[in-house]
Amino acid sequence: MKNIYFHKRILITGHTSFCGTWLSLTLKQLGAIVQGISNEYPQKPSVYIETDLDDYIISEFGDLLDFNYLEEKVKSFEPDAIIHISEPYRISEQPDFVDFFRNKQLETFNLLEIFRKSGSVMFINLTPDFTHTSDLYCHNFNDSNIYSLLKNSTLFAESLVTSYRGSYFSASNNTSNQYVFNLRLAPMTGGGDWSMLNPFGFKEQFNDSTDNNSNVIHILDVLNGIIKALKKGFNLKLSYTNDFSLITDKLRTPDTYIKLSVWKPLIDRDSARQMCESWNNARNRGANMRTFTISQIKTFLANNEQGRSEK
Repeated sequence: MKNIYFHKRILITGHTSFCGTWLSLTLKQLGAIVQGISNEYPQKPSVYIETDLDDYIISEFGDLLDFNYLEEKVKSFEPDAIIHISEPYRISEQPDFVDFFRNKQLETFNLLEIFRKSGSVMFINLTPDFTHTSDLYCHNFNDSNIYSLLKNSTLFAESLVTSYRGSYFSASNNTSNQYVFNLRLAPMTGGGDWSMLNPFGFKEQFNDSTDNNSNVIHILDVLNGIIKALKKGFNLKLSYTNDFSLITDKLRTPDTYIKLSVWKPLIDRDSARQMCESWNNARNRGANMRTFTISQIKTFLANNEQGRSEK
């Protein structure tokens, strides 16, 4: 699995998030050169801080709304792929939703326009599944107006990506073989996801009888889908006209999205719960959390590789 990612240059915007940190660590284990750009340094508690990611990858902080700044960073890094985490996967406090809505669209637009003029192979817009309200319930966001704004900000960003693809990267005019697509992710959790500790404990997250969290899967299963999408793109084996999803429930998969055919969750619910508890216990006893997190990643990648070789 390592060869296709070895020395590939991957730019991740939103790398300080829960998903971004785990993704950065995983791609690094696969031999990629990872640069992350985020708007600001995260507040504690944060898996980014716990794993000391800032001295493990190329980590920078700047204004994603500043087109010139972003363009300079992309030109200097020359990424093979840009992965944009366009929405927060966990919301710890109620943000200013006017700024939130406006800024997410402009960030996505800036990156798409810069990507269009670059030599990058792929632009992936990672978005959460807001068809389900578990994230909002976790923080008592029961206001339907707030939920509507969150959901629609995601849909607007996805629509912008789809529009750019149709205008500049369709099969008929895509002479550069560049891929642009949305990848909608299932609800996820894992070590360092403090937002899911309250009001639900680790056991409740993976309890099938808990309706709000019945589709939560481990972050490593989600990352496995992302890296498989990257692999197919680097091998020029993706459709130029589709968006994709990593959602296990067919009823919740949007009609316009295609489930990534090479992906399925590999970690069962009991194992996922145990992995979350192990991560939290390791932190409580003062373990080196970058080393511990990488050990979980390496074990998952090794088991995944073994499973493929046995087929």
